[in-house]
Amino acid sequence: VPEGAMVRPVVIPALLLGLSVAVSARAEAPATELEFRRHVESLVETGRLAWDQGLLVRFQRVFAPVDLPPELRSSGATPVKSATGLVMEYRSLRDGVPVTVAAQIEGYLAQSPAVGSPVHETAHFLFTYELSGPHAVSPVDENVDGVPDHVERIGAWAELAWSRLFDDAGFAAPAHGKVPVWFREMEAYGYTLVDDGAPRIVLHRDYQGFPANSDPAGSAFGAAKVSAAHELKHVSQFEASAWSEGGWLEADATWAEDFVFDETDDYLRYLA
Repeated sequence: VPEGAMVRPVVIPALLLGLSVAVSARAEAPATELEFRRHVESLVETGRLAWDQGLLVRFQRVFAPVDLPPELRSSGATPVKSATGLVMEYRSLRDGVPVTVAAQIEGYLAQSPAVGSPVHETAHFLFTYELSGPHAVSPVDENVDGVPDHVERIGAWAELAWSRLFDDAGFAAPAHGKVPVWFREMEAYGYTLVDDGAPRIVLHRDYQGFPANSDPAGSAFGAAKVSAAHELKHVSQFEASAWSEGGWLEADATWAEDFVFDETDDYLRYLA
């Protein structure tokens, strides 16, 4: 600045200052699955994240949040309603996914109950569960019949969903024998995937701490109920059309929740 020249103060508008502080202070990713996906899509579109890494972090959010980059973690993340669509998306792109990324995703999907794990068999389902480790269900067995109450309850709710969807409503029932159902720890209510042409359902191991719903028996019970109906509808969709309906699949499966378990109303939180 030349000697004697008047120095004009630089004024930073308060709005811009507040915006910069807000951006720099943001240390967490969006909490909901939809907002998280949009955030990741924005990072990919602007070149800040490779497309395959964008796919990978969406899997990490569901199956291994600790593997997420720090800037994409959220302490208040809400569970994904169903990871079926994410699995379908990956499998449609699998041939073009880099080997290292595909190996990580396949590792998340490869989780399965330990050999020799107990099985609870119902008329139309085979529920395989573990009693120890990170994917264990609660061992509580109040009726002392050798099967954890959580597994028995889900078995009864799944059979009710079968009756309502297939016997009453006439939707396509699976034609590959009894439907396998597994349990695991994850940030999702459940998902359905197909191996060797046969669908398999994976449900959360306990639903404790999941978002509130209106089920008279409690929100954890309600979350388990609607998950059984939701994923069974995905099984039916695969049987009827091999999942050719695109975005309609989730809307249809959410409808099935309310059709089978009308009192739970878990879907209402998506309408808020």
